[in-house]
Amino acid sequence: MATRKIDLSTLYKEDIEIVSLTGTTYTIPGNFSSELFVNLYDTYAELKKLKAKDIKRAFEMMKEWALAIISMDKSKEVTMETVEREFNDFRVLEMLLTNLLSMANE
Repeated sequence: MATRKIDLSTLYKEDIEIVSLTGTTYTIPGNFSSELFVNLYDTYAELKKLKAKDIKRAFEMMKEWALAIISMDKSKEVTMETVEREFNDFRVLEMLLTNLLSMANE
């Protein structure tokens, strides 16, 4: 009788490289926590609503999330000034969040 196996290691995701507008590469774990995933999903849903009402607040929220995301690269010291220098474009921040959410869903 053959042994049946559930191999959860196949669910491990490769690290993700994020290249900023200035060309700096940030490497974050592909397997980030479920809590982060849920928060990212909730933030994305909230941003969709907020964009129509308060674009300035939506922009600030995206910068805060970009900081949380690139801070996962423990080889670099990042601050909000880093985000403002390297990701300071609404479309770029939106793309970062959208792509990260998409990768997390894979």
